[in-house]
Amino acid sequence: MKDNDYNFTLSVEQLKTFDHRRDVGGKWDEIGDLQISFMKSQGLEPHMKFLDIGCGCLRGGRHFINYLKHNHYFGIDCNRQLMEIGRKKELGLNFWKVSDRSFVVDEYFDFNKFGKIFDSALAFSLFTHLPSHYLKLCLHRLSKVFRSGSQFYATFWLCEEDHEYDLPIRQCDDIVPTTSYKDPYHYSLSTINHCLNNDWEYSIVECNHPRNQKMLCFLKK
Repeated sequence: MKDNDYNFTLSVEQLKTFDHRRDVGGKWDEIGDLQISFMKSQGLEPHMKFLDIGCGCLRGGRHFINYLKHNHYFGIDCNRQLMEIGRKKELGLNFWKVSDRSFVVDEYFDFNKFGKIFDSALAFSLFTHLPSHYLKLCLHRLSKVFRSGSQFYATFWLCEEDHEYDLPIRQCDDIVPTTSYKDPYHYSLSTINHCLNNDWEYSIVECNHPRNQKMLCFLKK
Protein backbone atom coordinates (compact mmCIF):
# COMPACT_ATOMS: atom_id res chain seq x y z
CA MET A 1 0.00 0.00 0.00
CA LYS A 2 1.17 3.55 -0.61
CA ASP A 3 1.86 5.77 2.38
CA ASN A 4 -0.43 8.44 0.91
CA ASP A 5 -2.90 6.46 -1.22
CA TYR A 6 -3.94 3.02 -0.02
CA ASN A 7 -6.32 1.90 -2.75
CA PHE A 8 -5.02 2.37 -6.29
CA THR A 9 -5.27 0.70 -9.70
CA LEU A 10 -2.59 0.52 -12.39
CA SER A 11 -3.07 0.39 -16.14
CA VAL A 12 -1.25 -2.15 -18.30
CA GLU A 13 1.25 0.51 -19.36
CA GLN A 14 1.83 1.64 -15.79
CA LEU A 15 2.48 -1.94 -14.69
CA LYS A 16 5.43 -2.14 -17.10
CA THR A 17 7.33 0.56 -15.21
CA PHE A 18 5.81 0.20 -11.73
CA ASP A 19 8.47 -0.14 -9.04
CA HIS A 20 6.41 -1.69 -6.24
CA ARG A 21 9.21 -1.53 -3.69
CA ARG A 22 9.54 2.22 -4.08
CA ASP A 23 5.98 3.19 -4.91
CA VAL A 24 4.26 1.50 -1.96
CA GLY A 25 6.07 3.81 0.45
CA GLY A 26 9.76 3.05 0.49
CA LYS A 27 11.86 1.64 3.36
CA TRP A 28 11.18 -1.74 1.76
CA ASP A 29 13.89 -3.78 3.45
CA GLU A 30 13.80 -1.96 6.77
CA ILE A 31 10.05 -2.30 7.28
CA GLY A 32 9.88 -5.81 5.84
CA ASP A 33 12.62 -6.98 8.21
CA LEU A 34 10.92 -5.19 11.11
CA GLN A 35 7.67 -7.11 10.58
CA ILE A 36 9.16 -10.58 10.73
CA SER A 37 11.62 -9.80 13.55
CA PHE A 38 8.85 -8.23 15.62
CA MET A 39 6.43 -11.12 15.15
CA LYS A 40 9.11 -13.68 15.98
CA SER A 41 9.90 -11.72 19.14
CA GLN A 42 6.21 -11.99 20.06
CA GLY A 43 6.23 -15.77 19.76
CA LEU A 44 5.31 -16.48 16.13
CA GLU A 45 6.42 -20.04 15.32
CA PRO A 46 6.61 -21.84 11.95
CA HIS A 47 3.70 -24.19 12.71
CA MET A 48 1.24 -21.36 13.43
CA LYS A 49 -1.45 -20.26 10.98
CA PHE A 50 -0.70 -16.60 10.36
CA LEU A 51 -2.95 -13.95 8.77
CA ASP A 52 -1.39 -10.93 7.04
CA ILE A 53 -4.13 -8.27 6.89
CA GLY A 54 -3.44 -5.70 4.18
CA CYS A 55 -0.63 -7.86 2.78
CA GLY A 56 -0.21 -5.73 -0.37
CA CYS A 57 2.78 -6.76 -2.49
CA LEU A 58 4.28 -8.82 0.34
CA ARG A 59 6.82 -6.44 1.85
CA GLY A 60 6.45 -8.41 5.07
CA GLY A 61 4.71 -11.39 3.53
CA ARG A 62 7.78 -12.67 1.71
CA HIS A 63 9.56 -13.04 5.05
CA PHE A 64 6.59 -14.76 6.71
CA ILE A 65 6.19 -17.17 3.80
CA ASN A 66 9.87 -18.08 4.05
CA TYR A 67 9.62 -18.60 7.83
CA LEU A 68 6.30 -20.42 8.14
CA LYS A 69 5.50 -23.98 7.17
CA HIS A 70 3.91 -24.75 3.82
CA ASN A 71 0.38 -23.28 3.57
CA HIS A 72 0.54 -21.58 6.98
CA TYR A 73 0.66 -18.03 5.59
CA PHE A 74 -2.56 -16.30 4.52
CA GLY A 75 -2.81 -12.82 3.04
CA ILE A 76 -5.82 -10.56 2.48
CA ASP A 77 -5.90 -7.20 0.69
CA CYS A 78 -8.35 -5.07 -1.28
CA ASN A 79 -5.93 -4.70 -4.20
CA ARG A 80 -5.53 -7.76 -6.43
CA GLN A 81 -2.83 -6.12 -8.55
CA LEU A 82 -0.53 -5.54 -5.61
CA MET A 83 -0.86 -9.14 -4.41
CA GLU A 84 -0.16 -10.48 -7.90
CA ILE A 85 2.91 -8.27 -8.25
CA GLY A 86 4.19 -9.51 -4.91
CA ARG A 87 3.63 -13.16 -5.77
CA LYS A 88 5.34 -12.80 -9.14
CA LYS A 89 8.31 -10.67 -8.08
CA GLU A 90 9.00 -11.37 -4.40
CA LEU A 91 8.59 -15.05 -3.60
CA GLY A 92 11.36 -16.58 -5.70
CA LEU A 93 11.98 -20.20 -4.73
CA ASN A 94 9.39 -19.93 -1.95
CA PHE A 95 6.50 -19.70 -4.43
CA TRP A 96 5.53 -23.30 -3.64
CA LYS A 97 4.85 -22.52 0.04
CA VAL A 98 1.59 -20.71 -0.82
CA SER A 99 -1.24 -21.27 -3.29
CA ASP A 100 -4.14 -19.30 -4.71
CA ARG A 101 -6.14 -20.37 -1.64
CA SER A 102 -3.59 -18.60 0.55
CA PHE A 103 -4.83 -15.21 -0.69
CA VAL A 104 -8.17 -13.42 -0.58
CA VAL A 105 -9.12 -10.16 -2.28
CA ASP A 106 -11.64 -8.39 -0.04
CA GLU A 107 -12.01 -4.86 1.32
CA TYR A 108 -14.34 -5.69 4.22
CA PHE A 109 -12.30 -8.25 6.16
CA ASP A 110 -14.27 -11.35 5.21
CA PHE A 111 -11.81 -13.73 6.84
CA ASN A 112 -14.31 -16.60 6.65
CA LYS A 113 -13.34 -16.96 2.98
CA PHE A 114 -10.16 -18.72 4.09
CA GLY A 115 -12.04 -21.39 6.02
CA LYS A 116 -9.35 -21.37 8.73
CA ILE A 117 -8.88 -20.62 12.41
CA PHE A 118 -5.80 -18.46 12.93
CA ASP A 119 -3.19 -18.36 15.68
CA SER A 120 -1.84 -14.89 14.96
CA ALA A 121 -2.42 -11.87 12.70
CA LEU A 122 -0.75 -8.61 11.75
CA ALA A 123 -2.00 -5.41 10.12
CA PHE A 124 1.08 -3.29 9.43
CA SER A 125 0.50 0.28 8.20
CA LEU A 126 -3.11 -0.50 7.35
CA PHE A 127 -5.28 1.41 9.83
CA THR A 128 -3.02 4.42 9.29
CA HIS A 129 -4.95 4.67 6.00
CA LEU A 130 -8.44 3.78 7.22
CA PRO A 131 -11.07 5.47 9.43
CA SER A 132 -12.00 3.80 12.70
CA HIS A 133 -15.15 1.99 11.56
CA TYR A 134 -12.88 -0.33 9.56
CA LEU A 135 -11.03 -1.26 12.74
CA LYS A 136 -14.33 -2.05 14.44
CA LEU A 137 -15.39 -4.25 11.51
CA CYS A 138 -12.00 -5.97 11.40
CA LEU A 139 -12.06 -6.84 15.10
CA HIS A 140 -15.64 -8.07 14.88
CA ARG A 141 -14.88 -10.42 12.01
CA LEU A 142 -11.46 -11.46 13.27
CA SER A 143 -12.95 -12.65 16.56
CA LYS A 144 -14.85 -15.28 14.58
CA VAL A 145 -11.69 -16.84 13.11
CA PHE A 146 -9.46 -16.54 16.20
CA ARG A 147 -9.12 -18.96 19.06
CA SER A 148 -9.01 -17.76 22.67
CA GLY A 149 -5.53 -16.43 23.44
CA SER A 150 -4.68 -15.60 19.82
CA GLN A 151 -3.08 -12.20 19.27
CA PHE A 152 -3.65 -9.58 16.60
CA TYR A 153 -1.00 -6.90 16.16
CA ALA A 154 -1.71 -3.63 14.36
CA THR A 155 0.14 -0.34 13.91
CA PHE A 156 -1.42 3.09 14.39
CA TRP A 157 -0.47 6.71 14.51
CA LEU A 158 -1.74 7.90 17.88
CA CYS A 159 -2.76 11.29 19.20
CA GLU A 160 -3.39 12.63 22.69
CA GLU A 161 -6.95 12.57 24.02
CA ASP A 162 -7.09 16.34 24.18
CA HIS A 163 -5.67 16.88 20.68
CA GLU A 164 -7.94 19.23 18.75
CA TYR A 165 -9.93 17.15 16.26
CA ASP A 166 -9.19 19.09 13.08
CA LEU A 167 -5.48 19.77 13.69
CA PRO A 168 -2.87 17.68 11.82
CA ILE A 169 0.15 16.03 13.43
CA ARG A 170 3.61 15.81 11.87
CA GLN A 171 4.53 12.23 12.73
CA CYS A 172 7.81 12.09 10.79
CA ASP A 173 9.65 13.95 8.06
CA ASP A 174 8.90 11.81 5.01
CA ILE A 175 5.07 11.63 5.04
CA VAL A 176 2.32 14.21 5.05
CA PRO A 177 0.80 15.07 8.46
CA THR A 178 -1.85 12.76 9.90
CA THR A 179 -5.40 13.84 10.74
CA SER A 180 -8.52 12.47 12.42
CA TYR A 181 -10.66 12.81 9.31
CA LYS A 182 -8.64 11.88 6.19
CA ASP A 183 -5.82 9.60 5.06
CA PRO A 184 -3.30 9.28 6.67
CA TYR A 185 -5.18 8.88 9.95
CA HIS A 186 -4.25 9.15 13.60
CA TYR A 187 -6.36 7.62 16.39
CA SER A 188 -6.83 8.42 20.04
CA LEU A 189 -6.93 5.50 22.45
CA SER A 190 -10.54 6.36 23.28
CA THR A 191 -11.38 5.90 19.58
CA ILE A 192 -9.74 2.48 19.65
CA ASN A 193 -11.63 1.61 22.85
CA HIS A 194 -14.86 2.46 21.07
CA CYS A 195 -14.03 -0.12 18.39
CA LEU A 196 -13.65 -3.00 20.84
CA ASN A 197 -16.28 -5.56 21.72
CA ASN A 198 -16.22 -7.91 24.70
CA ASP A 199 -14.01 -10.39 22.83
CA TRP A 200 -10.92 -8.20 23.01
CA GLU A 201 -8.45 -6.47 25.29
CA TYR A 202 -5.32 -4.66 24.13
CA SER A 203 -1.97 -3.22 25.14
CA ILE A 204 0.74 -1.10 23.51
CA VAL A 205 3.90 -3.01 22.54
CA GLU A 206 7.25 -1.48 21.57
CA CYS A 207 8.19 -2.08 17.93
CA ASN A 208 10.59 0.77 16.98
CA HIS A 209 8.74 1.74 13.82
CA PRO A 210 10.87 4.18 11.75
CA ARG A 211 7.85 6.39 11.06
CA ASN A 212 6.59 6.64 14.64
CA GLN A 213 3.70 4.20 14.27
CA LYS A 214 2.75 2.46 17.51
CA MET A 215 2.03 -1.25 17.77
CA LEU A 216 -1.07 -2.45 19.61
CA CYS A 217 -1.59 -6.06 20.60
CA PHE A 218 -5.24 -7.16 20.63
CA LEU A 219 -5.76 -10.33 22.65
CA LYS A 220 -8.76 -12.56 21.96
CA LYS A 221 -10.24 -13.42 25.35
